[in-house]
Amino acid sequence: MNDIKAIIYRLLKLFPVAIIKENFETRSKVQNDILTEISEYYSSQKVFDFITSNLNYSKQHIYLFHNPMEFSKAMQYDFLSASRILRDSVDGKNIDYLFVDQVYDIITDSTNGIEKLELRFKQPLMIEISSNFIILKLTILERNPSSYLSDYDVIKYKRRLDDNELVDSFKEHFLMKFNTTLNHVDINKGIKYLWNSNMIDAVFVKYKREKSISTEVMDESYTFKQQYPIQFNEVLQSPLKKHGFRFLTDHDVYCDFSADPSNGTVSIHKYPTNKNQIENVIREIIRNN
Repeated sequence: MNDIKAIIYRLLKLFPVAIIKENFETRSKVQNDILTEISEYYSSQKVFDFITSNLNYSKQHIYLFHNPMEFSKAMQYDFLSASRILRDSVDGKNIDYLFVDQVYDIITDSTNGIEKLELRFKQPLMIEISSNFIILKLTILERNPSSYLSDYDVIKYKRRLDDNELVDSFKEHFLMKFNTTLNHVDINKGIKYLWNSNMIDAVFVKYKREKSISTEVMDESYTFKQQYPIQFNEVLQSPLKKHGFRFLTDHDVYCDFSADPSNGTVSIHKYPTNKNQIENVIREIIRNN
């Protein structure tokens, strides 16, 4: 259940099958069979190389921090026993690709009765350091691990380390090792610029009114500013809360995203269609911030 082949299978399942098929030759046609074949016949290093080259095809939580000491070199990370799989330097940015070991504690009901299981994953992450920013990207793990346990009836499950705890550990690492505090980048200005200039519009909005909190979830073909221009102007008067956004143009350049701007967080909940889309989204937000 938790041998290296099973863990490789779970790693690959974090990526769109079309990208996997472009990078591995297999006889199989169905996703589960393709992933099983790769985990059986390809080396771990070949799969790890695929992960680092194609990480931006995965769904991600992205955390933007100010670079408080203008770190110019990638550093040794010893938080959560993270294991580095590649160090790179691109356009003046130092980039580390790492794995963090994750465990789900699971209670199941099967023909053998109630069982307690552990399901182990490797969560890919990327740390990018430039002169102004430190960016942490976490690949989003499946919330419900039941799909990996087809022979069991999953009653209860819990991940031992969630993404918020991982981010806290990352920040604590900088505090303990460098005696410096990482502060989130407030990206309200950048997102408001994109919204005001009609590059994006919201499909989910949560905002404070005079005596209440209002939430709008738009029907699939509608967007917030288009339908509620008066409320849109109200929303812009205050720091933005959690919103979901859709790009109105250049769909091959950008991907849809959600954001918690005051906390410098951007999330990609659908697979990008090319590996540059996430970088393009982050660049546009920072460039106009």
